[in-house]
This record gives sequence, structure tokens and C-alpha cells, in this order.
Amino acid sequence: MAGNLNNRDTERANSEIHAPYILSKVAVVFPAEDPTTHTGIVEVRLPNPSILLKTDSYIIGKFAVARVDSAVRVPTRAVVSLPNGNGKGVYLAPTLSEQGFAQLRKITVGMVGSRYTQILSGVKPDEYVIYSGQKDLTDGMSVVVLNRKN
Repeated sequence: MAGNLNNRDTERANSEIHAPYILSKVAVVFPAEDPTTHTGIVEVRLPNPSILLKTDSYIIGKFAVARVDSAVRVPTRAVVSLPNGNGKGVYLAPTLSEQGFAQLRKITVGMVGSRYTQILSGVKPDEYVIYSGQKDLTDGMSVVVLNRKN
């Protein structure tokens, strides 16, 4: 995860792994994997304020990863911030008809990717989430469903 290190963090890390570390964020995971070594290329965005790392540096790192086999996920662009900083939400389309009212639903977010966001609570798998034009919606606004993708 991206963040700034303070001296206490650096001292703790050095005592645990005996090497300096930099907190960073994975930006891109390239899909190809070497079948022999089971290694791959990952693009990582990290701060370099002291210019310790030079162009084309080789870095060995540890990644905190998670895998979820069954989860509710929505397009990341569908997630909106709730008013007054009260968390995140999504707009739901009418379930059975092509016309109705958008419903703003508060959600609990899990893992967030560039394309999809995991929803821990607030949306059921059979509900339709509005992911285009939702930035201009308000709760209860009349909407017409143009396309439902399952």
C-alpha cells in the first residue's frame, strides 16, 4: 500500500527483515508467467524522494496478496462517495422494469482494483448496478434502463 514511512516504521521493518523497505502499490500485473520459474513482471509505483532507485533498477520484493474465489464485484467506476464523507455507495437500477427510480445504496468495500471492486455488503448478486452516468444521479431520480449486462 502506498504511504509515507516514518522512522519508527523503518526501524521496525529493518529489525524484522534486516533490510530497508519502501511501501508501494502494484499498478499493473502482466498476465504472462514464466512456466518454469512461476515468476512474472509486475509494475509497482513507489515513492523515490531520495532518488535511491535508478532507472531499470532490479528490485526483490514481498507482496501482500489475497484471493477471493466467490465474491460480489462491480465495476470500480460504479462506486461513488456518499454525501458528507459517509462512506461509499452504488446506484441500483430498477430490478424488474426498464423504467423506475435509481436507489442509492451504502456499501462496504473489500478489495479494489482498477476494473472491479469487491462488495462485502450492500449489494446482492441479482441486483443491477448503474455504472454509466451515475455521477449525475441522485437518490430516487427517474431512470430508464438502456442495457442490462449479466
